[in-house]
Amino acid sequence: MLQIRMRFFRSRRFMILCLLLGIQPLQTQKLPSRAANGPGFAVLAEARTLRENEAYEAAFHKAMEAVRISKEAGNLETWGDSFEEAFQCAFHCEDIDLYPPLMEALKDASAQLANLQQVPPKTQAVIWGRMGTVHHASGAYNQAFEWYEKALPYSEQSGDSSLTMRLYANAGTLIWDQGDDFRALNYLEKSLTLATALEDTVMMGRITTSLGNVYRMIEPEKSVAVFQRAIALQPNNSLAHVLLSKAYLETKKDVAKARETALVSLQLAEDEAEKADAFHQLGRVFFEEKNYPKALEYYDRAIQFGLPGYGKNSPEYIKIHVFKGDVYLAQQQFSKADAAYRQTLIELLPLFRPSNPNQLPVLDELTTISPWILDALLGQAKTRKAQYRQTNDPENLKSALSAYELAIAYQNRIKLRFADDLSKFQFNSYYNTTCESALQIAFELYRMFQTPEYAARAFSLSEQTKAVVLAEGLYKRQLKQVVGVPSELLEAERTAEVNIANYEMKLSETDDPSEIGLIKDSLFAARREKEALEYRIKTTFPAYADALYSWQATTKLEDVQNDLPDHAALITYFLGDHSFCTFLIAKDTFWMQEKPLPEEFVTVLADFNHSISDWQYANDSSAVSGNVFLKNSHVLYQWLLQEPLAFTP
Repeated sequence: MLQIRMRFFRSRRFMILCLLLGIQPLQTQKLPSRAANGPGFAVLAEARTLRENEAYEAAFHKAMEAVRISKEAGNLETWGDSFEEAFQCAFHCEDIDLYPPLMEALKDASAQLANLQQVPPKTQAVIWGRMGTVHHASGAYNQAFEWYEKALPYSEQSGDSSLTMRLYANAGTLIWDQGDDFRALNYLEKSLTLATALEDTVMMGRITTSLGNVYRMIEPEKSVAVFQRAIALQPNNSLAHVLLSKAYLETKKDVAKARETALVSLQLAEDEAEKADAFHQLGRVFFEEKNYPKALEYYDRAIQFGLPGYGKNSPEYIKIHVFKGDVYLAQQQFSKADAAYRQTLIELLPLFRPSNPNQLPVLDELTTISPWILDALLGQAKTRKAQYRQTNDPENLKSALSAYELAIAYQNRIKLRFADDLSKFQFNSYYNTTCESALQIAFELYRMFQTPEYAARAFSLSEQTKAVVLAEGLYKRQLKQVVGVPSELLEAERTAEVNIANYEMKLSETDDPSEIGLIKDSLFAARREKEALEYRIKTTFPAYADALYSWQATTKLEDVQNDLPDHAALITYFLGDHSFCTFLIAKDTFWMQEKPLPEEFVTVLADFNHSISDWQYANDSSAVSGNVFLKNSHVLYQWLLQEPLAFTP
């Protein structure tokens, strides 16, 4: 579980703290003097004075009045500045009722920009950047990123390095929170370059902290030094100390330093959320030391502060149940462990309401609002597998397989969202681990019952991993366009996906029964709309659709057998970290086998590939390369072909 979590330890707390556009104004200098005599400026100055006196609500309404006046008069510079002032007032007021009118005004302004001439680039960047910020804060991540991307060229054109820095930082933090590490790295590095040039120490510290989070995922050994740089820039940053503690624990296994740094974070914590982070990390330290009662004590304190700090619907608060589940699992208190993981799923999946303790979600109840859903599913799978080892009740093993299969389906959904190929490649190692665990259980159940069901499920799992590799390559929009999918169909598909994500987020944020019913109806309609679009793609572009959606389907053994010619056989493999599985299929034959992966497998395969693919090596050292080829090809034949070929008709 730890290996998966290190990859997915995303924190909406960190994301919100790094919503850099919301923490400070887009520009730190005073309002531009060139607009001082224009319509609306005097009202805007009043709003600014009110905000400085902490009369935020009154300042907000005054700023919105300045928005109206400056737009009607065509004073577009003050128009953009007024929107920025209105946002700052709403942000500092912390009154969520101020955001809807601001959002509506921003939407109207965004629509009007296309019909206006000579709009200052700064004004366009502010309006679109704030559209991104508001969507980001509300959880509409796909839309938020698109607004940031629209704003960035105009921000760069305006020459406002401070604004551009914050746009890159926001976009990078959002991308990281969605799991696309390598792409996030590019955005955050651009942002840090600008912050350094501006000598903005506060922003340098915040961005460096975000970079440390990225390095925790892609190059963990570098993360300690990055967090230490962040702390040097911001010594009193409680968050940076928590993250440094995590890096000590995850990369260096230095429990003493991890505890010391977490305690410093607790001392520096100023609000409930920061205290929850520190207590949570101390719980992880004690868990690492196998001091499980102490770990539970600190997790409970994290929950105590996390509820007011984050809110009960926040994944950052809910995820603590996963860590409590890990403690119970380590103590072999299986019912408590399963209950903790189930509680995570109930809180994060608004449509999942189990009628009995053993019930798992169905695929349609899964959302992509939090990777902690995956950790909870894997926790349940491991708990039920451990229960089987203790009780020998095959029902526990069957349930573990179902949980693993559901986790794989969830990972497929997440995986296809990643834009950066390196992020997908890194994800494969964790995806592969889950598949290997599922296959091992499927093989064990097949050996136990000798029924075709488990053989078919094992084969389907193996084939699904291959299909998703193809699908992720085809998922990029430019490839869809190459094969002729019309742009309007792509846009409709994108809109449907955004709508689904938005409704899922809204459903997770309300307890009002009347709202829940309406949102569920809207979510149902959005999902049906997406299914209709997928059907159009499948019927209009069948070859492409077969590749794109094949990972969603179950590969049936009988279909493969029916498609094979008479006197032909298919041999296919699944290569895991510790084992490999072989499947042989012919018209009237099916055979499968799971074996431990030989220690020298990777070396033998690499040497074999070298001998057949490096023509310079073969030419210059023909005798040596020939011997390498003969030796390793024989070993590979014994490992991969000798036994399955014995079963061919």
